[in-house]
Amino acid sequence: MTLECIADAAAHFQHSEQLQRGWPFHGLSGLVSFAREDVRQMDEARFRQAMGHFATGVAVVTARHEGEISGMTVNAFASVSLEPMLLLICIEKRVRTHDLIASSGRFGVSILRSDQEEISRRFASPSENKFSGVGLRDGETATPLLDPCLATVECRVYDTLPGGDHTIYLGEVTAMQVFDGDPLIYFRGGYHQLR
Repeated sequence: MTLECIADAAAHFQHSEQLQRGWPFHGLSGLVSFAREDVRQMDEARFRQAMGHFATGVAVVTARHEGEISGMTVNAFASVSLEPMLLLICIEKRVRTHDLIASSGRFGVSILRSDQEEISRRFASPSENKFSGVGLRDGETATPLLDPCLATVECRVYDTLPGGDHTIYLGEVTAMQVFDGDPLIYFRGGYHQLR
């Protein structure tokens, strides 16, 4: 809900019959003031801390264009639609993987297993040798995919949306495979396993 919606609701409720009958509510004006103050006080570290309380799986997004490959660790990854089959990834604009996805119009997602924490850390780093010693295979669309992993999904870019300092890529699924194993979990800044 936006602050404008809250303000509109406050104006409505202040004149409502319920409040006139003594409904135990002190109006939304205080909430509006609190919300604005709360937004002003937010900072990047606090936002990261709050989002870190949402446990996610971990994946590596890969792309290839004109012989160059790139990859990065993500947890901003979600299914969107069944008809058509769509998923989304959020990629920071200043990383090389972003440019290769934009140029090629394709990307792959390799969902990591519980024993692949080192791979997650490697692809989250700025290293230029991320793929050294890492098992790779070409998918059905020649997209590079990690091998082994828990599951792979290949996508063509269906649409892009602005996301602040990130681009939200909507991908239409063109191929996928699943394998046995347990997922790698990321929670509150650390890696975990299912128990």
